[in-house]
Amino acid sequence: MQKTVRRIFLFKTKYQIYYVIVLLQGMVFYAPAAGLYRVERGLSVFQITLIESVSLLLMIALELPMGFLAERTGYRRTILICNLLYFLSKLVFWRADSFALFLLERAVLAVVCAGLSGCDSAYLYACAGRERSAAAFSLYHAFTALGIVIAALVFTFGIGGDLSRSAGLTAGTYGIAAALSFLLPEAGGPRAEPVPFSRAARLLRSEGRNALRFLLYLAACALLTQTVQTAAVFLSQLQYRECGIAVEAMGLCYLAVQGAALSAVFSHRISARIGETAFTSALFLLAAASCAVLSVTRNAALSTFCVAALNAAAALLAPAAMTVQNRQSAAAFARAAVLSIYSMAADGFSAPVSAALGKAAGSGLSRAFALGSAFCAAGLVLYLVWARRGGVIRGASRN
Repeated sequence: MQKTVRRIFLFKTKYQIYYVIVLLQGMVFYAPAAGLYRVERGLSVFQITLIESVSLLLMIALELPMGFLAERTGYRRTILICNLLYFLSKLVFWRADSFALFLLERAVLAVVCAGLSGCDSAYLYACAGRERSAAAFSLYHAFTALGIVIAALVFTFGIGGDLSRSAGLTAGTYGIAAALSFLLPEAGGPRAEPVPFSRAARLLRSEGRNALRFLLYLAACALLTQTVQTAAVFLSQLQYRECGIAVEAMGLCYLAVQGAALSAVFSHRISARIGETAFTSALFLLAAASCAVLSVTRNAALSTFCVAALNAAAALLAPAAMTVQNRQSAAAFARAAVLSIYSMAADGFSAPVSAALGKAAGSGLSRAFALGSAFCAAGLVLYLVWARRGGVIRGASRN
């Protein structure tokens, strides 16, 4: 009885601490004006996109080695190291006033993202177990989204859009998150001995062949998520301007859009009720329809609603995608390394999607949103092909 109570207590403690951490890391107070912050500190739009491209390439290059590092050092220690670096990146961003410093910030952030990619979900999966993993991933994304909403409220109503204060406040919250990371317990009891590189390499070669079949699913998810990322972060502000929305009111639009991401908490419940294939297909249809409407409307309310719907589609898909990817990794001893392969492949698909949407936007927002709708429709086709080949059934049967 005492052992059972202790186990339940530890389970709850892990989630309380980790959810507080992701809540704090969602509080990026400068997010409603992240591009403007960089421009006011001397960067051109080209320099901003160049830094983002370098960061993405660096992240792809680091995915696999960071996955191996997570397996050898343990999920908890990797998360701790990455959260400390996360804090450092926000300090650099706060004080950055040149191309070199902003590039340094994104380079550190690339290391963090590569390290947490796969490791964070593997940690949650190990804590919650297979049966509770879907609910755990839903809460993970919901707490992140809640942090974003809180940050947007503070930015709009608390600090009056002060960019410097917003960056400093962000660094402070990330410092608290880094400190709380020291309290994270090990996942699933004492950490196992480090996995020999040769054994992990053999597994990854095997998973690499499986990943070739899994590329359809990864490509489908990348088409939707990167379309939403580009539309919600970059194109939406241009759409709002064409709709006649004042700059000071865009913070409220940002709140509505980010608030829609809180729907992630319902992802596992909806998926369980209507079925994984029907649920995921509906998300692709929602994203495609929203982009299609954005390509033809200049109505402020309808545009805000469609951008919010896009964000909700991506938020609802994320926990489901994490669950599927964890199921695909059959061997628990190298789960983070395998998930890093999946993340690296997804990043590879995402890069050209973002570039294509950006190029299309140069010819007009309508063309960019129409292309986004086509990308989401193509993602639906790829997903259905993968599912009909047994992807959902095969994934569900894995341990």
